[in-house]
Amino acid sequence: MPPEPTLVAERGGTDTAPLSVGVVIFAAAVVATGVQWPRIGSSLIPADLLILALMAISLDHLLVGDWRAGDVVRRISLALFLIAMGTLIGSFYVGAQGWIFADLGRDLAAIIAMLSGIEVLRRGGPNAIRAACVAVGICIVAVTVQLIFMSGGALRSSGTFANPNIAAHLLAVGLITWTIVPFSRPTKLIVYAIGLVGMVMTGSFGAILQLGVGIAYLAVSFKVPANNDRSRRRRSAMYLFFAAFVLLAIIGAFLFTQSSKTGLNQDRLERSASLRFLTWNEALENLPSAPFGVGPGSVRALDLNMHETELHSEPLAFLIERGVIGLVGLVMFWVGIWRLGKPGGVTRALLLAYVVGSLTRETSHYRHFWLFLAIAIAFETLDRVRPRARNADIEVEAW
Repeated sequence: MPPEPTLVAERGGTDTAPLSVGVVIFAAAVVATGVQWPRIGSSLIPADLLILALMAISLDHLLVGDWRAGDVVRRISLALFLIAMGTLIGSFYVGAQGWIFADLGRDLAAIIAMLSGIEVLRRGGPNAIRAACVAVGICIVAVTVQLIFMSGGALRSSGTFANPNIAAHLLAVGLITWTIVPFSRPTKLIVYAIGLVGMVMTGSFGAILQLGVGIAYLAVSFKVPANNDRSRRRRSAMYLFFAAFVLLAIIGAFLFTQSSKTGLNQDRLERSASLRFLTWNEALENLPSAPFGVGPGSVRALDLNMHETELHSEPLAFLIERGVIGLVGLVMFWVGIWRLGKPGGVTRALLLAYVVGSLTRETSHYRHFWLFLAIAIAFETLDRVRPRARNADIEVEAW
């Protein structure tokens, strides 16, 4: 894993410039994804309005020919084309139904939100990425506070979030993103500790696995330059966090075997696993009747699954609803994001966590993931679009 992030600007560099409106909106959107109230209508939350404003600001730069996320679009364009083709072909099964357009809009909004975030952060430079990191920390703390104090005594906080898995997923990918922050070690550790408490509160096995996969990748990939004592200390800090995760897993295992009062217990795991296996088997048995897909959202809208309203597996959902073409597009999208990230960097760690989580849940509609991914990609690729100025020394290294 490369060294800790360094966000430095000297002699009038962009790091001393005031934050743009776009960066402020992006940071506010990151914080707002961790507050699932008040509801606007049936499903919208304030984060959605902020994300729409972010899109508008970013697309305005696109219209005037000054857009800074073009390289990302080129890397994932073929994957998006295949997903769109699979969606179109699958939609022939049910025709132009309302849920088809709703799912298409949701998927499109997720991609545009990520691209818009990358664009405004690259434009804002190191100072913008630092502000985004602050927002991630606030978001992690806000989610944990809600889990502890605003759930009416229910540990899984189903009254705060529409689904407790949303809070768990946010904390997992948020803690992975938090590894790039350029703050002091005490500040980092405080947020880590708060986030780990929240992870236990959610009782989510999948989110704990996601966090473990992401952090293990960062720890294993760490590269120590020769004669670099600072990097050795950073490696020790990374392993310390990995040890904290192992401790979390041990605590979870104890609760799993001893307690039925939290989400981490054997009965819930067995029920969840058995239900998923039944759902997946049923979906695969019905695949030959519609090999090219049944259209996005049709499994839920048409009650094609007798056990649950969704398939609880992103790849399987793509296969059933968008066909083989759509599934190939999804895999190519993963490959494109992987190639965008630096070896041992947080982009690839987030992607691995996302893939692991998507195997047992449908997570493409989780707003926070796309914003966190935008931070990671912008952080690791800032030098591609911001060449060194003659009178400024701006260094951005990935941790």
